[in-house]
Amino acid sequence: FRDMRVEGAACDGIDMGGTGTTIENSIITGNGGACWIGVGGGVYAETGGAQNSVAPRIIGNTIQDNPGTAVDINNVDGGEIRNNTISGNGGIAGIAVYQGHGWTIDGNTAYVNGATGNDAHPRCHIPQPVGIWICQDEDVYNGANGNTISNNHVAGHYGIILIGADEAQPYLVPRFNVLTGNDVFGSTIGCADDYAPGQWIDGDNTWSGNNCRGTPDSLPDYF
Repeated sequence: FRDMRVEGAACDGIDMGGTGTTIENSIITGNGGACWIGVGGGVYAETGGAQNSVAPRIIGNTIQDNPGTAVDINNVDGGEIRNNTISGNGGIAGIAVYQGHGWTIDGNTAYVNGATGNDAHPRCHIPQPVGIWICQDEDVYNGANGNTISNNHVAGHYGIILIGADEAQPYLVPRFNVLTGNDVFGSTIGCADDYAPGQWIDGDNTWSGNNCRGTPDSLPDYF
């Protein structure tokens, strides 16, 4: 699907469930204002069952002014979120990946100043706006691991946060992720990582070339 304008849907503008579905070069705006579950967002993807590689592609879209999350991924693996422009949305974050493995999140611009968090995942709840939010809070196959997050320009209270349930088990957090070349200028806290190096026998996230603390190639805050 490409070159569409999706506006005024009661819940999410687009729900993606089919394998390999692509949304490209479209405008997704003003959806989610009359949703029975609260608010809807721009694009939502889930499998409807066990986690698997549905691998949707969300490429080159403008996603704006939806009261829910702009791009919300729930237990879906192996997709791409590239070169989207995101602004004026609410929800969890500009881009939210809950327990997704093997994603490529590259070249997006996301300005987030109205996100409110989501109590559906209390161990990953962040009440302030977040540009890119990656969460794992359950012991599931692959978890929120092996994602590549690169060359994004994002700003919120947090620019990028990897967060989980390490208070329950030290490995129940996003691990083995690669984050490189991201610009988080304008964020109060540029980058935050809930997996401190050496927290478990393996699984450090790799951070390089990001201006997490306002200087080139600076590391995230670990918590």
